[in-house]
Amino acid sequence: MPRIRIPKEHWGEVWMTLVEVGAISRISVEPVYLVSQKHINALMEKNLPFELVNSRKDTGGGIIAAGIEKV
Repeated sequence: MPRIRIPKEHWGEVWMTLVEVGAISRISVEPVYLVSQKHINALMEKNLPFELVNSRKDTGGGIIAAGIEKV
């Protein structure tokens, strides 16, 4: 499943769109969420900003997002 990060300045609008589509899960202390492809499609249709988190990297102190692509 895709992982995304929501920009703080657009959080409310993006969040409302995500919730309208279906359930999402926050998977990090950072605002990183596990979403479905339907969520991604809805954000793209509304031209809302988000960062697609492509991979994760274990740093020993926890898992952090890496390989981020802004969409």
